[in-house]
Amino acid sequence: MHLSIIGMILLVILVRGESRSGTKKVLIVKVIDKNDLQRPESPTQMSADVFGPIPGTATASIIDNVNMASQFRACSFNKLNMIPHGGDNYNNAPGVITITGVVSLESNSRNAIRNDCISKANAKTGVNLASTNEWDHVIFVLQKCYVGKYVFV
Repeated sequence: MHLSIIGMILLVILVRGESRSGTKKVLIVKVIDKNDLQRPESPTQMSADVFGPIPGTATASIIDNVNMASQFRACSFNKLNMIPHGGDNYNNAPGVITITGVVSLESNSRNAIRNDCISKANAKTGVNLASTNEWDHVIFVLQKCYVGKYVFV
């Protein structure tokens, strides 16, 4: 399992294999803790921020030409394509699920937070994220960093 921080939003990515080319299926997990701490972006906005506008979905009207997927494509000379796979409502927010009731982001260790996020995502998807080939990358989006707890390297 490889965990990373990218940009201003904490992204915890479970990486499958070492291939740096091809089409990669991605799941975004919006995390809401038991105290309702969460990123302010809607699942639709999160999807657009990661994948860009997708025709035929609610993200189509969001202009976001610089997003995670576009930057992976550009940096790989179009060899790496990140696509949404699954989600709570593909037409509204492609590739995004929301998990709620996660342990407090303010008063728990990074390991406790990570383990609870993974456990709740496993329950929501019905699969074990650590052993499935359903997604190549799983991104957990948390509200913000409290006292450096989320620096998972």
